[in-house]
Amino acid sequence: MKKYLLLILLCILVKNIKSQWIPYFLPYQGVAYSLNFYDINKGVSAGHTLGFFSARIFFTSNSGNNWILSSYPSEIRALPALQFIDSLLVYSGGAENLFSKGHNQYPTFYYKYPDFIKAYLYNIGIDGSPAEYKGVFLKSTNSGQNWQKVGNFDTTAGYIMDMKFFNSNSGFVIIDSGSIGNSRVLKTTNGGINWSTIYLEQFLRLVKIKFINQNTGFVCGDVSDTNLLVSLYGVLFKTTNGGINWSKMSFPYTLSISDLAFFNENTCLALGNGNIQNNGSSTSGTKLFRSTDGGNSWDSILFVIGVIPSIVETVKNTGVAFSVGYYYDTYFGIGKITTFKTSNFGLNWLINYLNNDVYITGLSLIDENNFYMSGGFSGQQAVIYRSTNGGTIFVNGSHTKTPEYYHLYQNFPNPFNFSTRIKFDCYISGFVRLNVIDLQGKVIATLINDIIPSGSYNILFEPSFLSTGIFFYTLEANGFKETKKMLFIK
Repeated sequence: MKKYLLLILLCILVKNIKSQWIPYFLPYQGVAYSLNFYDINKGVSAGHTLGFFSARIFFTSNSGNNWILSSYPSEIRALPALQFIDSLLVYSGGAENLFSKGHNQYPTFYYKYPDFIKAYLYNIGIDGSPAEYKGVFLKSTNSGQNWQKVGNFDTTAGYIMDMKFFNSNSGFVIIDSGSIGNSRVLKTTNGGINWSTIYLEQFLRLVKIKFINQNTGFVCGDVSDTNLLVSLYGVLFKTTNGGINWSKMSFPYTLSISDLAFFNENTCLALGNGNIQNNGSSTSGTKLFRSTDGGNSWDSILFVIGVIPSIVETVKNTGVAFSVGYYYDTYFGIGKITTFKTSNFGLNWLINYLNNDVYITGLSLIDENNFYMSGGFSGQQAVIYRSTNGGTIFVNGSHTKTPEYYHLYQNFPNPFNFSTRIKFDCYISGFVRLNVIDLQGKVIATLINDIIPSGSYNILFEPSFLSTGIFFYTLEANGFKETKKMLFIK
């Protein structure tokens, strides 16, 4: 086990290099918390300032090249939940500031929570101090440009944490209960005008709700008692009859289940914060579980210590999943963004670090190439990142001297058994494609498929998903084409 963990750490440390994620900084300090796209063009970002919590909603209609401030009620505090229903209708949920005499206060054991939970709560507007807020549900009928409140909640309803709608009328949300400190599941059949309450059990902190279809769905989070006398542990509830009944699954040695994602009705992922007990001490980190029987049983497939998990999503109709967290240093606090990617339904994962000290809280995968993620940090501008190469291509580009021609170098090392680097010179700024191909001529990996500046590039390729064999890599740019052979030994 120790050897396995050491190998994972080494995998992470050797990949601390630059990426092709393109940042778009929004004009406020805080966090761009939730992010959702309808298609490659239309998207919405719902965020808020930190400290004094005040919402900021932006929309894009041109693939995130520009983000425009929406029109919305001024009293909105924060909006963790966001979903496109169709190309025009968008729902969002969170909390609104009341500025009244009543106070909501998160449970008195707030400060006994682990740091990663307190960081999560702070990033949605809960800092443990008394505040005046209650749950709020919003809708937009023009792709996020204008928003209005729908329905009404009483002051025992704190934050809408997450939502899942099947159409404009029918859907579920997770909501906490203000000063009580327990999460509930609410259901609506009239677009959020009225809600019915589903109680699961006491002392739940639920964070995500996901449904495979209108009958089969899950909620996840963690459980504790009011004094934390019972150790915090991850939990998942499943329904197969549209929320009428729920069965509980606990995850030992896992502090919380922070997100779920589905490849199809049978194969799904659970993202947790794992906990290793060693001689009386504990070490937390990202823990990924996989189910191949529709969420009835789960196997642990990956554990990376020191990385706090945030979110996981899949690309529809593919075996691609992408997860984001952050490396947490007990002395310095938040560290580098950490990403995980699989292309084979979770069997193998590529792990990368980005040199950005940002909490990533929003993620939207349009297709296998176009990925968006968003977040922020106290005292910094909220930010949305975009990748046009699937989020995994990490390139070092040198532009101090323009090459005189295109050139593709032999990969090094070659043969290789873990990773290799592919270097090339780009003579003119323009569209470049770099593919890895098997002996049958099938493209098994696209390393670059984008417009890049002229310069020399050095790409790290880690084919953990491949078997031992001979492969080729081909560079195409502005009429230039060259292919070289490499040998992978697993």
